[in-house]
Amino acid sequence: MIRTAARTITVTQDLAACSVYITIDTSSISTQNIMRDEDLRGPAFFEVKRFPTMTYHGRGIRRVLQNSWTMDGSLSIRGVTKVVPLTFNFNGTAPSQPGKPARVAFHGSAVMKRDDFGMTRDDLEELGAFPAPGPDVEIEIDLEAVAKIPTQ
Repeated sequence: MIRTAARTITVTQDLAACSVYITIDTSSISTQNIMRDEDLRGPAFFEVKRFPTMTYHGRGIRRVLQNSWTMDGSLSIRGVTKVVPLTFNFNGTAPSQPGKPARVAFHGSAVMKRDDFGMTRDDLEELGAFPAPGPDVEIEIDLEAVAKIPTQ
């Protein structure tokens, strides 16, 4: 689990105008294992002293299934930027209440190769190949967004 430092999500009827911009504090990583967390924060992985944040920025979304959309966005980790498709599934809208903004929920997922971002230590031991033949990291995002109330 990691915490976002900043995020902006735009959901509109115009699919080309939908966007996601997220900045993540890399020092906030938590696997519930203190030794593993410190290792992940170190130079072999996120190198948080040199790279305190990672970002994802995407614009434009396309429908792939009835309730599923994909956005091709740029993921930046350790000063390296790669296009990583992010697939969103719409989980529904919360019942609206008078005077309160609408709420929607999404589940997002993506896959990537950690060695694309310079994180290659233990590839042979953990993945059985160097470089890894395919994605070796799965990213899961649960998101609830509240509509911005227009100012009068």
